[in-house]
Amino acid sequence: VVPFSSRMVGEFCFTIYRPYERDVNSSAYYLQGLGHYALGHKARARRCWRKALKERNDNLWAAWRLGELK
Repeated sequence: VVPFSSRMVGEFCFTIYRPYERDVNSSAYYLQGLGHYALGHKARARRCWRKALKERNDNLWAAWRLGELK
């Protein structure tokens, strides 16, 4: 049995629990859309929320905001 060092365990955990790129991108597009919506740029907000749904089609908040905007 090889004992684990804290560095090995940290690298192992980071490898397993690192979020998927599409999850991060979907969240980023959603938040960007909220910013545009707050500034009154509804067309830009709609575009961002569509991009969020393109990355992850199960992004409930982006779908809800997009439906609310129409």
